[in-house]
Amino acid sequence: MSCKINRFGLAFIVLALAIYRVAADETPPDSKASAEKPAAEKPAEKPAEKSTEKPGEKPAAEKPAGEKPATHKVSPGPLRVEAAVDGVFEATHAEELALRPESWAQFKILKAVEHGATVKKGEQLVWLDMHEIDDAVKDQEVSDQLAGFSAQLEREELQILEKLFPHDLTQAERTRKNAEDDLQSFLKVLRPFDERAAEQSLKMADQFVEYAAEELRQLEKMYKADDLTEETEEIILKRARNDLEQTKFFAERMKVFIDLQVKHLPREQAQLEDQARTQEYALQRAKTTLPLNLAKARLALEKSKHDQERSKDRLTKLRQDRAAMKIVAPCDGVVYYGQCVRGHWATAATKYNPGDNLPAHAVFMTVVKPRPLSVRINVAEKELHQLKPGVEGRAVPAGYPDLRIPAKLSSISKIPVAAGSFDGTATITLPDSAATITAGMACKVNFTAYHKTDALTIPPGALFSEELDPDQHYVYVSPKEGKPEKRNVQVGQKTEKKVEIVSGLKEGEEILLEDPTLKSK
Repeated sequence: MSCKINRFGLAFIVLALAIYRVAADETPPDSKASAEKPAAEKPAEKPAEKSTEKPGEKPAAEKPAGEKPATHKVSPGPLRVEAAVDGVFEATHAEELALRPESWAQFKILKAVEHGATVKKGEQLVWLDMHEIDDAVKDQEVSDQLAGFSAQLEREELQILEKLFPHDLTQAERTRKNAEDDLQSFLKVLRPFDERAAEQSLKMADQFVEYAAEELRQLEKMYKADDLTEETEEIILKRARNDLEQTKFFAERMKVFIDLQVKHLPREQAQLEDQARTQEYALQRAKTTLPLNLAKARLALEKSKHDQERSKDRLTKLRQDRAAMKIVAPCDGVVYYGQCVRGHWATAATKYNPGDNLPAHAVFMTVVKPRPLSVRINVAEKELHQLKPGVEGRAVPAGYPDLRIPAKLSSISKIPVAAGSFDGTATITLPDSAATITAGMACKVNFTAYHKTDALTIPPGALFSEELDPDQHYVYVSPKEGKPEKRNVQVGQKTEKKVEIVSGLKEGEEILLEDPTLKSK
């Protein structure tokens, strides 16, 4: 029984000691000291000091007794402000290849060098099918000859028309005058005479009949009185009777003809009048159409000349297109398929296969000189204030992160090339270790926008701004005694870890890292 009591007593003593140690560790040192000091030894309270806070300032936060606020000692040191931009290596000399035909439009590929091939100046790069354009050239040569013949014929015909123009006009006037003269002659001379002649002819016919009848009558009378034989009388009388009969027939016939002739006179007059009018119209038409035909011939000659010039121009363009279809390297370099746009190969292709059509009026291939290279950079608008021509930096290739290539900013575009983005170029100095760097590779360029070896800097958390004027900055300077001093400062360059103080602080001064006016929670 006694043994059990001793064991329980020992355990109780150990537990009590453990509880005492924990309580002793949690008691604040000041509390221990004040607990250990007698009440008479406590220092007397100081009289309340007059407040130095300015109106509008927050009251200083009460800090536990003995706790000193964190400070930073101002001292000069290096400050480097860098701006990192994306870039791409770009050849400073590249020759773009594009077919820009004047007439031809079919460019079928037979063969092409591979993408990335190294070529010499004058070496053929693409072979195109020439059969169709050769046929077109031959056809155009024939058309050009025909156009020349047409122009020559038009020229000769114009010369003839120019010579015939005054002759044809004179001939028309003469013909019209002759027709008018014929009409007037008929009206004044021929018709009156023909009418009189008809009357005379009728009289003569009657007279011939009268004469024949009288002669027959006299013969009959005479033969009755003479002693001629009857046979002779009969013969003479018979002949006289026949003459009279024929004379009567001829007289009748003459009357018919004369009657027809008299009736034909108005018709002949009408014909002559029509002829005169026709020739008058012909003269008027000649005066109108001959100059027009001459002008038409001149225009036809001009058109023929124009057609000949166009034919020659088409032939020249076809020959030029044909010559351009022999695609050779304009310089020594490396073949890139497509076109480089701000350092990037926007229209790159993997392969040109036989039978493919080569696009016209578009860059299909570029011959790039491997050296020298520059860097095309993309500058964000927020970086413009830090980057100026002449700023130096280092280019780090994406494929070779351990390589550092010296770079110097040479230009920045004055206007954006995209929303919030500006185009820039940087010259670089390639070391021997950068032999594998080629145009089109990506990189990151770190420019040193600002560098100062003895800049006064403070942590960003120690800098404060006025609520009503964010551009007004201040710090709290920690004096050796008394309350912190609120002091306005002028800020220079900034980084994520440092803020440059241009004025307002001196080397060796200490500033608070926290705002002392904020109450501790």
